[in-house]
Amino acid sequence: MSSPARSRRHLLLLLAALAALVGLHWAYRNPSTTAPGAGRPAVAITMRGQVTRADPGQLTINLEDPHGVLTGILRRVTVTSATRIRAGGASGTAADASVPRIQPGYRVTVRGYTDGSTVVARTITVYLPPVEGVVTAVEPGMLAIRVPGRREPVRVTLTSGTSYFLGQGTALAIRPGTVVRVLVRPGSAGTLVATSVVVNPGGSGS
Repeated sequence: MSSPARSRRHLLLLLAALAALVGLHWAYRNPSTTAPGAGRPAVAITMRGQVTRADPGQLTINLEDPHGVLTGILRRVTVTSATRIRAGGASGTAADASVPRIQPGYRVTVRGYTDGSTVVARTITVYLPPVEGVVTAVEPGMLAIRVPGRREPVRVTLTSGTSYFLGQGTALAIRPGTVVRVLVRPGSAGTLVATSVVVNPGGSGS
């Protein structure tokens, strides 16, 4: 074998060995993360995106890029009986009645592991965008808000824990036509619960 051929062969062997070492480092970089019952190391994973489908034991998520823009890349996530769900002040498993059911449209951060094509969630943190618009109705314990782009008003539940940021310092300042920005958390049965209400955050209603 000529010297150039031997050199190429040695280079290929070196590259193959390097690739194997990189693969081992990736697989074992978190040795405490192991797929239950699998008997082999799993790779820790964190992803954030918007839920597009919520089925029993599984979520489909439209992944975000680092700037928070949805990419259109869908990933299925397995939700087990051990998966912890955090939504507002609630924390528990999907079986706990106090934990709101995850709905399509919710933004979530999933931390878990993958042992190949399957992603299993250890924790899911739920985030909801604020509801911004013009109040159309005020009822005891509820606001209806007209939001641009929505055909129907968004109904938001008010509780004793809701905070108000008002010029008058009283919830009586909220009336139909008031512009509001409401921070919300998931409630039971797909409802939205207001954690805080900001009145007239930057404009006036019509």
